[in-house]
Amino acid sequence: MSFAILIPAYKPDQRLAHLVEQLSSACPAPIVIVNDGSPAEHAPVFAALDAIPRVTVLTHPANQGKGAALRTGFRFIDSLPGEISCVVTADADGQHSVKDILAVAEIAAQQPEAMIIGSRRFDKDVPPRSMFGNTVTRWVMRLFFGVKLWDTQTGLRGIPRLLLPALIEIPYDHYELEVMMLLIAQRRSVAMIEIPIETIYIEGNRGSHFKPLRDSVRVYWVLFRYAFSSKDTFDDR
Repeated sequence: MSFAILIPAYKPDQRLAHLVEQLSSACPAPIVIVNDGSPAEHAPVFAALDAIPRVTVLTHPANQGKGAALRTGFRFIDSLPGEISCVVTADADGQHSVKDILAVAEIAAQQPEAMIIGSRRFDKDVPPRSMFGNTVTRWVMRLFFGVKLWDTQTGLRGIPRLLLPALIEIPYDHYELEVMMLLIAQRRSVAMIEIPIETIYIEGNRGSHFKPLRDSVRVYWVLFRYAFSSKDTFDDR
């Protein structure tokens, strides 16, 4: 079994190029970077990424959101040869180490019909907004939907290729897509397996583009609609 790595990126710095260089050296997987409409001053980072072996850079002309960037990557990877059995998603802001990305990839390749969740434990210094958001979402997912995960907001996931057509159809462009991904996996009886990863926050998570108020409202509105309206409204086809 083989895998592909997908990293959506908006305004990345050279740390992303360094991470991808290490990944390219450590494994033969294709690596897909989606430039989600980053300003022109970030072009040197993407040029450096494009020069790394087995890396493909896809570009949105304007910023569309993390969910839209993931969908673009999913479409591209789903068009690649059939031996790819899963997609490993990771973030561009330095939260995921090479070791943890490859650990998730190894298990995902071994269990290509399961979703592998890289789960942070929040057992050291964590920005309050990250601690609060993950705690609330964890209990909402557990109480309303029966999804029992410790880390519902991690961007490090091993996703079965068989789920890609359904994920491409999710009609949300931002962080809501990652929550809907879990609900679709549950609805399709896809096992979700958590493995522990290092909890990394650089400069208080300043590199994150998550806006606590705006993006939390989007996520909880989607969950509210899913919980209290017909689930056919969110048919995963």
